[in-house]
Amino acid sequence: MSFGEKIALSLFSSDWYILVAAIFTLVVGALSGVLSWTAHKFLQGEGAKKQAEFAKTLYSLLTVFYTLFITMISIFPVLGMFGTVAALLNLDFQSAEAISIARDSFFDALTSTAWGIIFAVMFKLANAFISTAVEGTIARLAEFGKKLDKKQSKRLVSALKGDGDEDS
Repeated sequence: MSFGEKIALSLFSSDWYILVAAIFTLVVGALSGVLSWTAHKFLQGEGAKKQAEFAKTLYSLLTVFYTLFITMISIFPVLGMFGTVAALLNLDFQSAEAISIARDSFFDALTSTAWGIIFAVMFKLANAFISTAVEGTIARLAEFGKKLDKKQSKRLVSALKGDGDEDS
């Protein structure tokens, strides 16, 4: 079995938790991208003025998912170190057979570290491509929400005073 095959197999056996975290991170990153795109299209449309609650919901969801995506990226090296420590804790040098098992455990330790680094780099690069757009959209949604809140406050004050001017 070649090195590439061994390391790929390790992702489905001893390093399964890194694969699960990678899939989760991929889904969260994709949701961040979709929410950002949706918010961008929403902010360009004319119907935005009528849908203040939708804007606030988009802002909240995008902020949560993007923050989770960024956090998951930083977790991968820690998952790799966890796999290293867990595999090395299985080392037992009591017999000749144990030395063979120790070699396999050492390989598992190194593959978990490798996968943690690989996924951290991959998702960090993906973040480099989307961060400006997502963070810009979050800022525009926040500004949009502030404008809506000011308009709604003026309308409420106007209505309470009885001015009847609800468009200011």
